[in-house]
Amino acid sequence: MDIVKFTSLAAEFLEKSPLNRVEELGIERIYDIPLARAARAEDPLFFKLREPEVVGEHHMLPADWLPGARTVLSYFLPYSWDIREANRTPGLPAKKWLYGRIEGEAVNNALRTYLVEELAGEGHRALAPPQDPRYQVQDRRSNWSERHAAYIAGLGTFGLSKSLITEKGCAGRYGSIITDAEIQATPRAYQG
Repeated sequence: MDIVKFTSLAAEFLEKSPLNRVEELGIERIYDIPLARAARAEDPLFFKLREPEVVGEHHMLPADWLPGARTVLSYFLPYSWDIREANRTPGLPAKKWLYGRIEGEAVNNALRTYLVEELAGEGHRALAPPQDPRYQVQDRRSNWSERHAAYIAGLGTFGLSKSLITEKGCAGRYGSIITDAEIQATPRAYQG
């Protein structure tokens, strides 16, 4: 598997999955075509996440989750124009935005499961940290940060609001898969 195939699998899943639609609200797609990148599991930036001013000592390394980990595959699921446009009005979040957040995470979880199964079908071990029983949140900081994994994989860079800004913006959800598959790391197009 390579990053192109991984991205294609994710895009195909989103296109076909009925979970990516909310018919009663007229939402044809919660998420548009995803972005995906890869990082080496031994990237020094994963160790930096353990620093107190970043995430903290409780942050687990890829090899803590999966001994023999070689690659962290990270993806961004950008909200569709319909979801983003609905939330432009000042005030409380739009109903479509809330569906994107709650039902959208159900789509993300289903996608995580699918991608892990696809890697297993190719003979690789893989897991998605948020679906592992060891995943936990302490003082509003989880022991695996999807945004930071996305940053390390080159999906984007942090803005002043601490949102990770990708080439498709920051309105959406992140996910990651740790695997023992050797997949070439994608370059980071920024310095900080």
